[in-house]
Amino acid sequence: MNRLLILVACFGVQCSACSVPARIDATTDDKFEQSLNRVRASLAEDRRQTFDASLSTISTIGESGIDFTDVGVGVDSMQAAIKRALNGKTGEEVIAYANDLESGRQHVPLAASEDHDKTGNGQRPPLVVGDSVDMSGNSFGRSVSAQFGEPELRRLYSQLNGPAVKARLQSYVCQNPLPSFTVTVVLWYEGPYQERQVRMQMTPPLYRDDSMVENGIGYLFEQTVKALDKGPPIDYGYRKPLDGTAITPTPFDPYHEPEKAACVPPSSW
Repeated sequence: MNRLLILVACFGVQCSACSVPARIDATTDDKFEQSLNRVRASLAEDRRQTFDASLSTISTIGESGIDFTDVGVGVDSMQAAIKRALNGKTGEEVIAYANDLESGRQHVPLAASEDHDKTGNGQRPPLVVGDSVDMSGNSFGRSVSAQFGEPELRRLYSQLNGPAVKARLQSYVCQNPLPSFTVTVVLWYEGPYQERQVRMQMTPPLYRDDSMVENGIGYLFEQTVKALDKGPPIDYGYRKPLDGTAITPTPFDPYHEPEKAACVPPSSW
């Protein structure tokens, strides 16, 4: 009889352990990915697609709430905020949370730039040289090596605001003379969810209404960064999803040198 009671007690302990629902563990990247898979697998098959859609909803709403015009905020802020929101949730709780976000009953807790140290995500604040902190409205950015630091950033700032670059830009455009402008440059350091890169902003943003200015300043920014960056590309450990082989970092140049501007003078009436 005692043996039977022991077996029953053991069986009850095992069943109670089995009934514990799978939860998301966002304490590390590896645990986050593994726990997402476990949580998804724990759901009924007809709920897995809903779970996937809920993750997409949470990510989209989280991104829409991040102020990427603040130079202290980057992709790391969005990732950290979403991880904190998902940490400890079951699959059904994730689905309910997505529904609450869509209805406005809840909001993704955002990671502001001044909270980097508090969140422990290891992201170093960016370095800004210039007067503007608004990097929105353009795609002027380039990944840089670990050797590209403050001295290179300050030389970049000096050159982009210097007469040689402005003279070359003038040769690419029809506005003559170009209105006065200044350039601000920002170095984002590599972190858990952020590649090391340089961004640029023109103040006022003359490129917004003139594609010649956009292509010209984009090309000059890109070429100046390339000339200053003497180090090899950083290997972030990216892998091909199909076979897991390493992806060799290769620089990408989105801008090509514009042709010299062939401008037609306004017709006289």
